[in-house]
Amino acid sequence: MPAQLSQSYPAKPAQPSQVAEQASAGLPTPDTIRDEFNRINERFGSFVKDINDNRDLRRASTDVKALREAKKLAKHETLVQVRVIDENVERDKPTYIAYLKRFG
Repeated sequence: MPAQLSQSYPAKPAQPSQVAEQASAGLPTPDTIRDEFNRINERFGSFVKDINDNRDLRRASTDVKALREAKKLAKHETLVQVRVIDENVERDKPTYIAYLKRFG
């Protein structure tokens, strides 16, 4: 049995240069990876900016009294923040989904 094991492995270990050649065969270089990452990042950069802007708007805090004093809101108007709407939708979503699954 030990004779069979020794026959399946090379008699002398591979040189580091041989290992590097075998490992790098068909693999992209760091420069290629960097270029591809930059290309993808540039392509989706505007989406990431829009997503971050929307998150900031969702968390924005506004003062309705200050807006009325600045005449940006009429006395009979109010402002419901996107964050409040988002929280209400997220809170009630499981109830509606359960209803749709049961009766839909």
